[in-house]
Amino acid sequence: MNDFEHEVRNIMRENYWLVLSTANKKGVPHSVVMHASDGNMVYVLTGKETLKVRNILENKHVAVTIPFRKNFFTPDDKKNPAG
Repeated sequence: MNDFEHEVRNIMRENYWLVLSTANKKGVPHSVVMHASDGNMVYVLTGKETLKVRNILENKHVAVTIPFRKNFFTPDDKKNPAG
């Protein structure tokens, strides 16, 4: 596993939620917040009759966003907009 893969797996493991975005066959989007991952797999637990399932059956293309905060500035960085 390379450094990038390791970092992604850590982010997945440390963040307990994600945003799953789907679209129906007409391209109408739908996004939901869901419980996320164990670091190796993304799990989607849902009922058979939900909009997200109907959308996936119509259009297999989905997007998953796992939000995480990463501070790109060091505390002593004079350009840090946070202070």
